[in-house]
Amino acid sequence: MDDALRPIRFPVELERALEHIRLLAHRRHGYLVDRRSTRRAMRRAAIAPDLVWNVVARLSPADFHEGPRPDHHCLHREVWIFCPMVNGRVMYLKIAFRRAPEGPESALVIGSFHQPRFPLQRGDP
Repeated sequence: MDDALRPIRFPVELERALEHIRLLAHRRHGYLVDRRSTRRAMRRAAIAPDLVWNVVARLSPADFHEGPRPDHHCLHREVWIFCPMVNGRVMYLKIAFRRAPEGPESALVIGSFHQPRFPLQRGDP
């Protein structure tokens, strides 16, 4: 089975994915999807876009919620869900990897960054 399609094995592969996420966030290699819910949540919590990148660069296994799971916006990628504390609030953070068109390196797609809309229920990885 192709490594890209192989299911994640925890906790080693979660930490490997987090290392890649943190590296890309540190480089600011990717983008924050411009959604109304994200803009509103960032205004409410007084969070600047730079802080979002800093939060992503500091994610830990303790922030993990679920994933990877299929992305309903793009059938060819998977999303990871994290729920870190930011300024005293739990935030719902959805991250995907996208291959950069100019080369083999991937980029981060931060699809959601807002307070959870529903009570979160953590499943066993």
